[in-house]
Order: sequence, then C-alpha cells, then structure tokens
Amino acid sequence: MPARLRISLTELEAQKLRELSSNPQVPERTRKRAEVLCLNARGWTVDQIADWIEWAPNTVRKTLTTWVIKGEDGLWDAPRSGRKKTWEEADIEYLEYRCDRDERTYNSKQLSVLLKKERQVELTPAIIRKILKKGWRWKGTKTAQRIHPDPKQKQVKKADLEMLKSCAERGEIRLKYLDKSGFSLWSSASYSYIRVGKQKKIRQSKKRGKRLNILGIYEPDKSFNYAAAMGSIKKENFVKILDKEASEAAQIRRQTGVDTVIVLDNYSLHKSHLVRAKEKEWEAQGLSLFFLPTSSSELNLIEGEWHQIKSHEISGRMFEDEYELVQAVSPSLRERSEKLGVKLQHFRLT
Repeated sequence: MPARLRISLTELEAQKLRELSSNPQVPERTRKRAEVLCLNARGWTVDQIADWIEWAPNTVRKTLTTWVIKGEDGLWDAPRSGRKKTWEEADIEYLEYRCDRDERTYNSKQLSVLLKKERQVELTPAIIRKILKKGWRWKGTKTAQRIHPDPKQKQVKKADLEMLKSCAERGEIRLKYLDKSGFSLWSSASYSYIRVGKQKKIRQSKKRGKRLNILGIYEPDKSFNYAAAMGSIKKENFVKILDKEASEAAQIRRQTGVDTVIVLDNYSLHKSHLVRAKEKEWEAQGLSLFFLPTSSSELNLIEGEWHQIKSHEISGRMFEDEYELVQAVSPSLRERSEKLGVKLQHFRLT
C-alpha cells in the first residue's frame, strides 16, 4: 500500500490557494489543483479528494507531488507547444467583410492572396477554410437582377395579385400564369452519385444548336398549356396563343359567368403593339392581362415549374441535336403535369 500523501501549508499559502480556487478568472484546472491542496492539508485522503473533485486518484497524487517539487509554479499548465499565431482577429474580420460586401465570389486560395496583398499576412488556403468553418459555408451563389422594382409599385401589385388569388380560390375568376423558358442542347454539369476515386464526365455535343423556347400558361390544379418553337416566339404567334385563350375564356364566361385573368411579366413581347391592339377585344371575351412589376419573377407561379423541370428532368444532360432535345423536354412536361395533377395541352404554332 502506498504511503499516505499529506502536505502542510502555511497560513499565507492556504489563503492564496483559497483565493485561486474561487477566482473565476483563473483556469479551471488551476482552480481544482488549488482545491486539492487545500482539502489534503485539512486531512482529506487521496480517494476522498478524487471522489469529490471527480478526478482519478493518480491525478490527485500527481498534483500533490508536483506541489512538493515545484510549489506554486506547479499549479499552472505549461505553455502549449506549436507555432504562434501569425494572424489577428482583425485579419479574419477583413476577409469576412470582403466576402460579404464585394460583388464577386472568393475561394480560399483567392482569399489567401487577398490577405497577403492587402494586410501582408500569410495564411494557407487550408487554414483559411478551417478558420471560416465556423459561421461560413461553401455554397453556390445566385445572380441578382440589375433593375430593381419600385418598392411602392411592387407592394401595390402584390396586394392586387393576392386579391386575385383569393377570388380564384372562391371560384369567382380563373387565374393563370404565363411565362417563357428556354432549353439548350448543352446543360450545366450538376451533382451525381459517383464511385469513390472516380470522376464522371458528360460528353458535350458537337454544337450548341438552336434554343428551344417554350411558352407556358399554367392554371394551378387545373391545366398547363404550352407552345414550343426553335428560336424566338414571334409576336404573331404570341397573339394566336392568347386568341385561343380568349376563345376558351369566352366559352367559360357563357357557361359559368366566370372571367379569366392571365398573370405575366413586362417582357417586350408581352407588351408589343399587336398585343395592345387586341387587349380590349380579349377583355370583351372575358380574358384580362395582369402585368407584374418589373423584375418580380418570384410572383409568377409558373417560374417554379420551369425550375422543377430544368433541375430534375433536364439538368446534367447533353443532346446531339434539336430533335433529341424536343424528345426529352416533351416527356418532362408531361411528367411534371402528372405530378401536379393538371391537364397538359400542346398548342401547335403551325
């Protein structure tokens, strides 16, 4: 059995240890070592102290032995090994400021170069990633429109749109959303499941080809009508599409007395002189156009459907020619309409 460890303290030592053990500014391990010494000097055994402090008995013995050998110096942790920091918090705050405010993207290598150039501080990209890991994430950015809507106009239009939605929910009107979206032979590479250690590559087609433009008219829970064209959709064809919608609106008005409203943006095609010349005629048939404020695409519900089709059906695919593209987009529209539970109708321009 090892000899019982017991230390004795002078009144001055005991007072100083009590002050250390109760000072919140002192590191916790130093406070506990001071408490161990005080308890042992009062007659507590190693096992009793270990139970009280919740330390291993060997740790308590080491604390007592270190006191005997080093005295007060043994209460404090030795300086930790390792390289001294070469940066200050202000340096990281500077990087965070630039990431927040600059109209551009930065990766860790670019931030490393920026820090060396602007503040003469050298940090490797790996260290910068480690430091920024708290509070920052590596994720995709989004583009913002250069033209911003007038806040007051947008607020008024948004309130009007909410009123139209309420009327549609009560069955007082039919509310539809119109917008055009484009599809190309080349698609941006996206994420996929790939075996560890492998790299999947998607071969590009021989040419970019013409853009497939689809004009869609979406009525939530009811229908999705669309027209497709290689290249731009002409003004005359756009008017034909709305003529068809007006004819359908007139039939619905005769049967139910309910008018139709189509929500659309301020694209030049939508406000051409041909469209303006037909508006009164369409209104007489029961079809009205509701133009959204500038740069407010988030208010148009069909935008979300284009995103779903492009992100989940077409994303990450390359097509050899326009025919193959059409053969892929058409089933995508059909599958999306089935998921929404709406009727899909194709309006042929020729």
